[in-house]
Amino acid sequence: MVGIAVLLFPLVKHHGEALALAHIGFRVIELAASLFYLAIPLMVIELGAGLRDGTIDAATSASLGASVKAQQGVATLLIYLVVTAAGLCMSILLHRSRLVPRWLAVLGIVSYPTLLAGCVLDLFGVVDVTQGVGLVALVPGGVFEVVLPIWLFVKGFTFPSGA
Repeated sequence: MVGIAVLLFPLVKHHGEALALAHIGFRVIELAASLFYLAIPLMVIELGAGLRDGTIDAATSASLGASVKAQQGVATLLIYLVVTAAGLCMSILLHRSRLVPRWLAVLGIVSYPTLLAGCVLDLFGVVDVTQGVGLVALVPGGVFEVVLPIWLFVKGFTFPSGA
C-alpha cells in the first residue's frame, strides 16, 4: 500500500504535491488500520486460551467477545474510510496527470465517494457494508481496483508530451 504510493509520488507530484503527499499519508494510516484489524484474531486466540486455562471466566469471555466483534466492525469501517480518502487522492492525481485513460480515472473518482456513502450509511445503522445490500457500496471501487492493475500490466502508464 505504502510502497505503491511512494513509487507513484514522483510521477504525480507535479499535478498536486499536497494531494500526492496526502495519498502517501492515507496509505500509511491504511497500513496501521489493517494491522489493527489483523490484531483482532490474535486477541480472540488469547481470549480462548484464557477461557481454556481458567484465567478468564465464561461471563467475562462473553462480554469480551461482544467487544471484540464490535472492534472488528470499527476496524473494518476505519479501513474503508481511509481507503476512500487514499483512493480518491490517487484517482484525482491519475485524472490530472493523464497517466491512465480518463474513463479509468473517472471510475476511481466515482467509486470512492460511493464507498464513503456506504460507510456513512453503515455508521448510522442503515446498512452494513460487510454484508447484504451494503456490499453494493464496495462494487464500483472493487471494479476500479481490479481494472486499474490489469490496465497497468497490459498497457502501462501513458506519459503525455511535456510530462
